[in-house]
Amino acid sequence: WGTTEGNPLGHNYENGICTGCGQTEPITEIEITSTKYKIDGTYIYVQQSTKVSDFKSNITTNATEIKVYGNDVEVSNDTTIATGMSIELKNGNINQTFTIIVKGDVNSDGVADFKDLVKVNKARLNKITLEEIYSLAADVNEDESVDLKDLSKINRFRLNKITEL
Repeated sequence: WGTTEGNPLGHNYENGICTGCGQTEPITEIEITSTKYKIDGTYIYVQQSTKVSDFKSNITTNATEIKVYGNDVEVSNDTTIATGMSIELKNGNINQTFTIIVKGDVNSDGVADFKDLVKVNKARLNKITLEEIYSLAADVNEDESVDLKDLSKINRFRLNKITEL
């Protein structure tokens, strides 16, 4: 290990690797990026019908472990991602958890369909109150309210009039 002058830990890192011993520089936080998914704070917005394996292949992270959970149980790579699932990223003793939101999926089945339309309409009419993640999933036009515009957009998507929410 030796010491490197000026570095109290005895390592001299270049591009994240010690030039003397090859040790990887310890991380202080989990990083995650994606060109396909929107990452907003602790939420990750994923398209409907996305499999866990597809999700994992479309993120870049410094985490060494990626686990996806549904109802607090780890799910397999062929599971379809749904609103309310969580992603746990780990590297050593550093952990970070993100909550998944699938636009239009307010009943946690991974797709925007008639059942979601009913729930969105009830929320719009103040007959039910949606938890925050389901309200975010219902707000498909991202104007910070669940209204007739969202209901219409989900219905057009459901009827294949548009291809994305």
